[in-house]
Amino acid sequence: MNINEVLKEARNKKGVSLREVQAQTGISNAYISQIETGKVKNIAPLFLKRLGRYYNIPIQELFILAGYADAEAIPNE
Repeated sequence: MNINEVLKEARNKKGVSLREVQAQTGISNAYISQIETGKVKNIAPLFLKRLGRYYNIPIQELFILAGYADAEAIPNE
């Protein structure tokens, strides 16, 4: 599974809209939609951290899926 599928599945499991994710993370719903559809290729680490916290996904897992080589060095906040 790739990063966009993981994030979309997490949102669907949580049963929330893009606007709810925006309200909770400060990331625009349009940008979240672009992430989920795979239009965004390089997701900013700050956004990965916010989404990981909100969806309760280990941040290291998201960094690995996003292709950051040093993901193991990122503390799981």
